[in-house]
Amino acid sequence: MRRRPSLLVATLALALLAVTAGCASLTGDGPADTATATDAPTDTAATTDTAATTDTATDGSTGDDSATDDSMSTETPADDAVVRASLVGVTATDLDLSAADRNRTTAIADALGVDTRDVRMRPAEGTVEVFDDGVSAAELVDALDGQDIDAAAGDVRPGVTRATQSTAVRTLSERFQVLGIEASVETATVDDRRGVAVTPTDGNASRVREAVRDRGTVEIAARFPANETADTAAADAYRDVTLLTNGDFVSVGTVQRPGPGSPAPAVPVTVTDEAAANFSSGLVEFGFTGEGVANCPTDAARADPANATGYCLFTVHDGDVVYAAGMSAGLADQIESGEWAADPQFVMTAANESEAQELRAHLVAGALPTRLSVAD
Repeated sequence: MRRRPSLLVATLALALLAVTAGCASLTGDGPADTATATDAPTDTAATTDTAATTDTATDGSTGDDSATDDSMSTETPADDAVVRASLVGVTATDLDLSAADRNRTTAIADALGVDTRDVRMRPAEGTVEVFDDGVSAAELVDALDGQDIDAAAGDVRPGVTRATQSTAVRTLSERFQVLGIEASVETATVDDRRGVAVTPTDGNASRVREAVRDRGTVEIAARFPANETADTAAADAYRDVTLLTNGDFVSVGTVQRPGPGSPAPAVPVTVTDEAAANFSSGLVEFGFTGEGVANCPTDAARADPANATGYCLFTVHDGDVVYAAGMSAGLADQIESGEWAADPQFVMTAANESEAQELRAHLVAGALPTRLSVAD
């Protein structure tokens, strides 16, 4: 995880559940930098974004990977305001896959050195996509062969499937709606790859360009000593585990302006029952509700998250740590008693209102399935 000091976002005001005005919010009952109502863990960074899991295109297509489909030939206006971007990835086609092969996704990702969520297998279409521009055709073929999936270099081409392209169009459209950006989004061919063309209707091309460049992944991660006997001063004695990702949020409220009990703009969120259960059990297992209570040097953790000591909860945006907090005693008690999992709400706070709106947009619309490379 990297540190992005000026990016969005979320504080994770994690604390006791206080029900106010019909909405449960998490507000700190401990030190100001103590996590109060937090997140939910699965001991894998392989959670899939809800906006990127569709195995068929939204236009009713089956994700046919033919290079001659209509979505590849969309003409866009010759206007400098139009933002064009290609979808980053490489795709193996014409593969003989079964539904059971989905279980090989993590192994393929490990062989390629990418995150599991950056490998998308579509058995019905016989395709495997890797959302990383650093993976070569030969490397993908070797990774597939290592999982007994027959592939040849001729089966691999740059770019993504039509279904992924459709998901990107839908995600961007929803993101713009939440952000109040007036723009139309269409499929397009950009640099001989599937991509999108975004036409601002309010003349704000610079804001559109910025929004398109942001993949929009939001994660809550835990950093903690690898075991009780580890030298807590050694960075390599620590584990980093993803607890929550975009798809774990079942509801996202509107941005709340600063007020009593909330010194900064905040976004109320609720996570799924499954994510809440996993999160609670994980934090107990990792020691956050015991020796981890109020045990995060937050200033140092925010300045250098890769070498943070103690028990820290990180808010991560597109791979960059943007906030660090510790566990409060109140939340620890609620997690151990099961009270928090029964009503798993908390608030994410941001440095300012525009950043809070951006955070909300990523949680509502979901992350883009892959990064978009904006054409000059």
